[in-house]
Amino acid sequence: MPSKKRAPIPAAARRPGPPARRPVKRAATAKSPSGTRPAGRPFLRFHHSRELRTRTNEVLAAIEHDEDPTRHAQALAAVATELTEAGLTYFFIEPLEAAKVGFVVEQAAHFGRSSALTMLSPVIRNTMVWLDKDQLRVVATHIRRFMR
Repeated sequence: MPSKKRAPIPAAARRPGPPARRPVKRAATAKSPSGTRPAGRPFLRFHHSRELRTRTNEVLAAIEHDEDPTRHAQALAAVATELTEAGLTYFFIEPLEAAKVGFVVEQAAHFGRSSALTMLSPVIRNTMVWLDKDQLRVVATHIRRFMR
């Protein structure tokens, strides 16, 4: 079978390609004491219950002062899951309730939060139990920074 040659597409009919990429110059930033994030970078905090704060402080103190902090990995996972739930509630559910979006939308949001927590909880738990003592202390320090 003979091959058919296609007529060239006129330049006016061609789609423009992606723009040429220019190299991005990044500003030098100071590192935080942990060395992982630039100092002075904006961040968000959220309100949670006093009971959760008390439990969080107890678990963090246990990890910071115990010779074998791996004994507290399950407790840290539980606190991390509760903090995740509190954060989702604060940043996602409460604004929708304040906006009075209606029952159906609020229920969908609650379902979405519950689904996210159902997926994240085992991941958080399984991750925490695999951490060694130094890694647990790094995680505890990271959480502690947000509590000030």
